[in-house]
Amino acid sequence: LLWVTSGNIALDGNVTANGGTGTGGTITLRTDAGSINVNNVSSTGTTAGGTVQMTATASATAGGITQDASSAITARYLRLLSVGTLSNGDVVLTEANNNVEILAAALSGVAKLDYNDLNALALDAVPGAGTLAGAAIVTTNDVTVAGANTIRIKTGGNLTSTTNGDVISTGTADGGDVLLWVTSGNIALDGNVTA
Repeated sequence: LLWVTSGNIALDGNVTANGGTGTGGTITLRTDAGSINVNNVSSTGTTAGGTVQMTATASATAGGITQDASSAITARYLRLLSVGTLSNGDVVLTEANNNVEILAAALSGVAKLDYNDLNALALDAVPGAGTLAGAAIVTTNDVTVAGANTIRIKTGGNLTSTTNGDVISTGTADGGDVLLWVTSGNIALDGNVTA
């Protein structure tokens, strides 16, 4: 758990919670008033990968979640939570080597989602994770943004979703734009797509 109550998280070093013959651990990055920028973040294991969860509530001057060039996020589960009320809360994780199996995201306020994944990706529930005080986050379903904000998800393999993996970009006035893009593979969605 890396937790900032007021300020930004800016990591040029790697964050790793890899398992050996078992499963990966849980990595939680949390700022209550600021932004998150990461380099390599990894939670892998021989049996299964673990969970990476990042949550950012924007301050008046900074917000959102980004990553360094040529970095990668690697895990079984990726949970993205961002609140962009006081400033921009965009989540932009577009490096080509990101490699997670299951994604869920909940963005609110002024916040768009732009995510690239190396190969196959499922949009599904990310179970609750984190045992440390301040790290525990309950199950997150779906990929959602509020207002007329955009969702862009690009994969290098099959993109699938379950009924817990709806893609939603709706607002009280205008809907947003949704782009689900597979460069090699199929799109097979059991969840709804709404804009």
